[in-house]
Amino acid sequence: MAYKVLIAELSTGHVYNTKLELFLGIGETISYFDHYEEAINYSDSIVNNNPELECWIKDEKDIILRYKSINEEKLFDLH
Repeated sequence: MAYKVLIAELSTGHVYNTKLELFLGIGETISYFDHYEEAINYSDSIVNNNPELECWIKDEKDIILRYKSINEEKLFDLH
């Protein structure tokens, strides 16, 4: 299963690309991981190093599994 990480600016919700730049229609906005733990580690690293950003982890069906910001973490129960 592939896991996707989407990055956005915490205060505005503006989407960032994979180079941690404001997405202006060019470039990729999603980073892909084979394992959930890899996606968690990546999103934690992004938020810890860039507290103005937030991350969403989705599964291959685009169902949100986890939200992470500097102040909050949410795990979504799908059952």
